[in-house]
Amino acid sequence: VELDDGSRVVALAGAERIEPYTVSLDLADEPVGAASVDERRRRLAVVVVRSRSDLKTNGSVTLTVPGGWTLDGAATRPIRLSYNTEVKGVSFKVAVPAGTPVGRYPIAATVKLGDRTYEAQATLRVVEGG
Repeated sequence: VELDDGSRVVALAGAERIEPYTVSLDLADEPVGAASVDERRRRLAVVVVRSRSDLKTNGSVTLTVPGGWTLDGAATRPIRLSYNTEVKGVSFKVAVPAGTPVGRYPIAATVKLGDRTYEAQATLRVVEGG
């Protein structure tokens, strides 16, 4: 049964509320070398939004990176989902500044669809060398 907010209730032996959308953040597994030059300090991050709702909705996808890091283009981008099972990816290029210390750095995606907010996180590693 689909509820007014787009979520569904599935009844088998009990009831489970299924969110109308799911979000994941796919980030290249390859670490960034601390001494890398320009293009080698960039990584692709893709926010994947999957619809489980028949409702058409507009929203936004925001990628948050550590201070001093940059994105090619806007940090917040529009998204429109139109049907159940639709899958959309929103791509961002993340630039790690030269001189970033070795370590693990959090990248966060926030997706707003209707009155709901969904979040996903990933970690980008900076390692010795280039």
